[in-house]
Amino acid sequence: MGFLKRAESGPFSLPKGLSYKRIFSIILSSILCSSFPVFSQEEPATIDIIHLTEYLWEGKMSLDEFRVVVEEMAMLQEKPNQFNKALSTASTTSNSDVGFLVNLYNTVSGLKINSFNKELEDDKAELQAKIIFDLELLANLHTPSNIPIYALDFRKVSLKIELLEIEMKELLWTKGKQNSSNLETINKIEQINDFLQRIYLSGLIDSSRKNYLTHRYRLTELMLRSLSEMHEDARPQGLLVKIFETSRLGETGNNKRLLVQGKSMTKLLRKMLFELEPLDVLLLSKGTLESELLALHKRNLIREKYYSLVSSTTAKVPTSDGVNLRNTNDYRITFFVGSDNTFQLVQNSDGVVLLSHSSTVLKQSVWHAVTCLSDAKASLSGRKEDRNRPEKHLKHLYRNLIEPLSMDRNSRLNIRTDGFLNELPFELLMDKGDEYLFEFLTITIAESPTEELLSVRQSITFSEGKFDTPLFQLEEASNEITFLRTEMKAKDNQFNFDKSAEEHIYHLATHQRMNAIMEPVMLINEDDLLNRKSLYEFNTVPKVMVLSNCESLAGRVVSGEGNQSFARKAWEIGSDAIIGNLWSVEDQASSQIMMMYYSGLKSGLDSRESLNFSRAYYLSHADEFHQNPFFWASYIHYGKNFHLSVKSKGRAKLFGFLILTLGVFLLFLSNSRIWIYY
Repeated sequence: MGFLKRAESGPFSLPKGLSYKRIFSIILSSILCSSFPVFSQEEPATIDIIHLTEYLWEGKMSLDEFRVVVEEMAMLQEKPNQFNKALSTASTTSNSDVGFLVNLYNTVSGLKINSFNKELEDDKAELQAKIIFDLELLANLHTPSNIPIYALDFRKVSLKIELLEIEMKELLWTKGKQNSSNLETINKIEQINDFLQRIYLSGLIDSSRKNYLTHRYRLTELMLRSLSEMHEDARPQGLLVKIFETSRLGETGNNKRLLVQGKSMTKLLRKMLFELEPLDVLLLSKGTLESELLALHKRNLIREKYYSLVSSTTAKVPTSDGVNLRNTNDYRITFFVGSDNTFQLVQNSDGVVLLSHSSTVLKQSVWHAVTCLSDAKASLSGRKEDRNRPEKHLKHLYRNLIEPLSMDRNSRLNIRTDGFLNELPFELLMDKGDEYLFEFLTITIAESPTEELLSVRQSITFSEGKFDTPLFQLEEASNEITFLRTEMKAKDNQFNFDKSAEEHIYHLATHQRMNAIMEPVMLINEDDLLNRKSLYEFNTVPKVMVLSNCESLAGRVVSGEGNQSFARKAWEIGSDAIIGNLWSVEDQASSQIMMMYYSGLKSGLDSRESLNFSRAYYLSHADEFHQNPFFWASYIHYGKNFHLSVKSKGRAKLFGFLILTLGVFLLFLSNSRIWIYY
């Protein structure tokens, strides 16, 4: 890719509209489409040892469970039981996979674990057993080439990560005994972080695999814990930032990067992701072993094409070396939620601070706050609500997460959440003076802070759910849609995303519900549903998505990726700004908030100012009961800030008229005999 960029600036040029990068994209897409029949793959009729091996390598069953199933089904003619046979096979074959396992086994055997550390001795023995078993398995498989490279590479990576975890644990243990230096620890952390960076950008890690690696092996948590135990002066700030950036890498970032490579590349990728979505959902639900094995194998075959596609493009590795926030009042907070500790990285122009919290205690505080916010919903059915309860927990969270930063009022705060913190509306945290955070700080919930203010033309398309059953009807939402039609000149698209011609604001107003595996679906009517994959159908991706439906920011939590929600999918396909709901909203309050939000945009406020304006306006006009944040605080602004260029059409028409007039005048002068001297 670098060569193509250099050649592009050479002495010769391409026809207008083409570039070497564009040609390369077209050729690559054509090759991938012809070489890999992604959409015509025949589903295996029965499960075999290949499917079962993939299942083991995905971490979905233990070695003991694997042995039981294999023996019951008599899938192997020989029972894997001879390590020497595997070693002899490795010495007589050029199989790089077998060679990798042998080298890894030798590395593990050479580990010098302190004899008093029984836990690490057990970890080492377990890893050795896994490597031996894999070697024996590969030696006994008659058709190992049928295993997707994607599955085999993931197994190799997970074994390597297990080795790195053991080394990191040992380093932590010896450091606690004053037997290792800070430099030794830092060097090891840099090595591990660079490895994770490459893996996350390789296309090998999807959402389920990332969660598995993050929580099963806890490498990121161990690295941050090691650095948190160092003295602040000995802690490299740049390395801290890189670790948090690495935790954000993964499939969503890869998808977003690839979806802007060109039309042919985008078409191929969207088709892949469209087919992967239902398979990923199917694997989350509890089915029979046979159905899961077949679904996993089919998914891995498609993933292998995706893996090839990602590895064929230039990966953009983050290179932040510290803080680049310009203003002393700008703060960036990034969270990483681990099993034992939740780490909070705070950056401003003065430097970097690392804070550590107990995950158990913090999770309990968030749960209490969110639960108390929903009390108002229960009270609509006649239950009494204690209005002081949410304030108490919101103040407690403020004291722990915000107060230690000693920020000035009117500071700008960018927050990148993780895990259960995705459910917390940070704007609602309260200080000692009973003020909400959004009342005295400018808050951004985004992947990274940006000062860019998008200019979005007032061009709005909407889709509204239609329901006949009284229980489903959204009476107040009709007022919201009427307002959009009359005041904002919005057009109805009726959920036909493939016919979308607008690229500015798309407004969705309907019901949403979550199933048992936290997979969200939207309701078009009582019978028709929309899954998240439907957003891939957009013909023109809207710059702004307003998801005015319940829990549009909710979904399965993926470490470093956020909730697998409709809002997250909208960001992935290319929308720059998303407004969505954290919880089930009350119809009347939601409608009022939305109408005030658009009124603010139309009056010239930017998007964040308008959302704060709508909250404050609702709060100032609500009675005591409806002042509960449940009614007005569920809407969250995610992504870039924007404003409406309301008069852009009129200005364009005026400018066009002036150009036309000037043209006619010049034409008249050119045909006349009057000469003008200047």
